Amino acid sequence: MLVTEPARSLVDAWPLLPRPDRRPAAIEVVRTGLTTPTLLGTAFAQRPNVAGRRELSTTIALLRDGVRSELEALGVLTVFDHPDLPRSTGQKRVDVAGRHFYLDRCWEEAMLAVELDGKDHHTSPVDRARDLERDRLLATRGWLVLRFTYADVVRDPAGVRRTVLAVHRQRMTRSQSA
Repeated sequence: MLVTEPARSLVDAWPLLPRPDRRPAAIEVVRTGLTTPTLLGTAFAQRPNVAGRRELSTTIALLRDGVRSELEALGVLTVFDHPDLPRSTGQKRVDVAGRHFYLDRCWEEAMLAVELDGKDHHTSPVDRARDLERDRLLATRGWLVLRFTYADVVRDPAGVRRTVLAVHRQRMTRSQSA
């Protein structure tokens, strides 16, 4: 019986998946630990003629950049990967008070984090209380957290970008004058 690695299975199945399901499937396979962006890239390199090559290449680049949800992918593609903004880091680990957090996007030089709040993990009162506690703990280390929703990213990516850029510039100006 022939068995293939999850990364190779995903690459082989890529053209068979409905287009809207492709990137979310790849994100889920990496997020759950079934494979890594590196292994996915290796499997992709072994299939030079796979249909949907450009989309798969972009998806692998997003995964290597730390994207762990479809909302984060949309954020990088429409907001954060833009010449107006300095380069950001995805899924930066920050340890505070014996706990560790992963920031969706951050600009470490400005101690600025952006969290993208999707409906699955940020809508209940318990979720909201957890997010507020997390933001307070990060603030004790000097981090400022900006939160944006799916609607913000989809309906007004330029507005999100302007807000992030304005806050980044302001924090950089303050840090240089201090």
